[in-house]
Amino acid sequence: MRPLSPCDCPHCTPQAPVPAAPADDLEPTSLPSRPQLFRVHYPDGRTQDATLHPDGRLSTNIAGQTHWSPLTLDDMRRANWAPPARIEWNPEPTTPPASSPAAVHPPSPATFDDEEHTS
Repeated sequence: MRPLSPCDCPHCTPQAPVPAAPADDLEPTSLPSRPQLFRVHYPDGRTQDATLHPDGRLSTNIAGQTHWSPLTLDDMRRANWAPPARIEWNPEPTTPPASSPAAVHPPSPATFDDEEHTS
């Protein structure tokens, strides 16, 4: 039998403290008096539309539903929206591309008629 000794795995041994993140140069965002739209432009060409509310909350609309972020705008600017991402305030509404596919309609009930299926 092996004698008991302290474990030397990385989970049990003390680790060196993680150095504090350097102070950033971001100016704190002043809150608007009414909801203000903005668009985040990512380096890969994607965009994300969101709204900054007077109480500091962020919301975005995804698939027709409003989603509220638990993070502040400044938190998001430091993390997900750090440069080279760019924020555009009061953007023009986006229009769907001219080559967008036609709307997909649900199949008619006849499509699933049991008489058409053979086992």
